[in-house]
Amino acid sequence: MKKACMFIALAVSFVFGQTVSLSGTVTNAVNSALPVVGAKVYLSNNPYITCLTDAQGGFSLTGTGIIRSRQGAVPAQSSMTVTFNKNRITVVSADKQSMKVELFNCKGERAGARDFNLAAGRNEVVMGGDLLARGMYMARASIGNKRYTSTFMSMESGKWATTKTKSSARGIAKQKDNGMDSLVVSAKGYLLAKAGLSGYNAQNITVAVQPFTPSGMKLIPAKDSSFMMGSALNSPIHSVAFTHNYYMDSTEVTQADFNSNMQNCYATFTSMNWGLYGKSDNEAAYYIDWNDAVLYCNARSKRDSLDTIYSYVEMIGNPGAYPSLIEVNIDYQKNGYGLPTEAEWEYACRAGTKTDWYFDTAQAGNYAWYIVNSQSKIYPVATKLPNGFGLYDMSGNVWEWVNDWYDDYPDSSQIDPVGPDSGTEKIWRGGSWGSYLYVISSVYRGHSDPTVGLSDNGFRCILQK
Repeated sequence: MKKACMFIALAVSFVFGQTVSLSGTVTNAVNSALPVVGAKVYLSNNPYITCLTDAQGGFSLTGTGIIRSRQGAVPAQSSMTVTFNKNRITVVSADKQSMKVELFNCKGERAGARDFNLAAGRNEVVMGGDLLARGMYMARASIGNKRYTSTFMSMESGKWATTKTKSSARGIAKQKDNGMDSLVVSAKGYLLAKAGLSGYNAQNITVAVQPFTPSGMKLIPAKDSSFMMGSALNSPIHSVAFTHNYYMDSTEVTQADFNSNMQNCYATFTSMNWGLYGKSDNEAAYYIDWNDAVLYCNARSKRDSLDTIYSYVEMIGNPGAYPSLIEVNIDYQKNGYGLPTEAEWEYACRAGTKTDWYFDTAQAGNYAWYIVNSQSKIYPVATKLPNGFGLYDMSGNVWEWVNDWYDDYPDSSQIDPVGPDSGTEKIWRGGSWGSYLYVISSVYRGHSDPTVGLSDNGFRCILQK
């Protein structure tokens, strides 16, 4: 008896090793004669192919990658179904046979491979951590002389771009066509811009980007400035200099703002269980772990049509419920909301002061909610006096997460430091409602596992200028 065949009408093929050659200029949408310098330019489906604009706003994007190219019909056998869903491959096979699974990154490079023995019937294959690659990637399953290939997996969503696709197509089978790449421009001080492409070899492309000024933030004048970071108890004291200004939230992120942005961005968001230490729209959000603070930053960036600076291979769990983010990467060249680095936080907290506190300690109660006056609860933001930069609650109320992994300070001068490359604990700063005076200083360092959100853990955001 002949096996019945069917066709999947929509499919997209990918070309490995295709050369990309694009060049052009990024300009200010308000004044086209004003070039945008230092903007990050990349392809939406190929994030490894990237460059920065030069002093004239020019860019030249070249590379080799997996290129999303065309639609077409591909044959599929009804006796075999292959489904790609998150990190699982489900195979329904009529016979016992072997399968090789390979993983490819956006450059077309094979990132890993593994062999599996399939039984007759339904098989669930879980792809382990050794097959996960940073960035966008795709899986290919080879069974006999046929190949079954997933769509790209984005580390932003942690899911296959198309899930539950049943096909044994000789190529890449999918039910939804995402079309050609877009040229993406992420520039500090501008909204995210995209330009459609009709091909991968084009010159004289002009992309105009719209200026953007955030609300609810204060400009921190750090560019070409330096300060001595640390103290006698947090040594070594070392010089830190900045090559950029940045905006910082004038207040800690509130409960209303946290809930609103997370609900609008993540369908699986689980609302925080506030109430024990204070619950109102204008009170600081708490019980926040580092991972949820990162997810909020991405959500807020999407709300304001900015780029997302955080990416990750996979999310385990739900936003708002202490999720684990696997292989988080921070792209400081992109323009989006993020947590401050530890150096950015301390510089903003000090506001030009050189003592361990930015206020006279005899007046601490006028500037901070801490163990002496808090009655063990959270308070609405901006109910105490601000520091010299107009930032409220930099001392007390809730601890504030920063980007850096915890480690000892370096013993040499630093320029735009971002902390260690890896670690086990993230840093929080500023003390809280339960802290003593020495803890709510500009220099004290707290730290914990990024999946831990305590009753006094909160945060505020920055945006690079």
